[in-house]
Amino acid sequence: LLEAFLSHVARKDYYSALSSLHNYYDYSAGNHPGLAQRDTRLGNFEHATLEMAQLHVHFGHLWEGVRALEETLRSSQQNTNHICLI
Repeated sequence: LLEAFLSHVARKDYYSALSSLHNYYDYSAGNHPGLAQRDTRLGNFEHATLEMAQLHVHFGHLWEGVRALEETLRSSQQNTNHICLI
């Protein structure tokens, strides 16, 4: 699923990339190598919103990227996810 997301980004297919990103985090609940495995009850929500921010900025949707980044910061602070804040 992550490979599909990256493929859609490379082809500049925003809607398919967005769908793949949602599917990836829905299916994996955020459990993949490289993520902090502290509390998976939220499915590493902070990492999902951070990826969403990057996706929006990559496609030139700056305002949506800022909003997703703000959500990432809020959630990371509330859940004391210092890894995501770094």
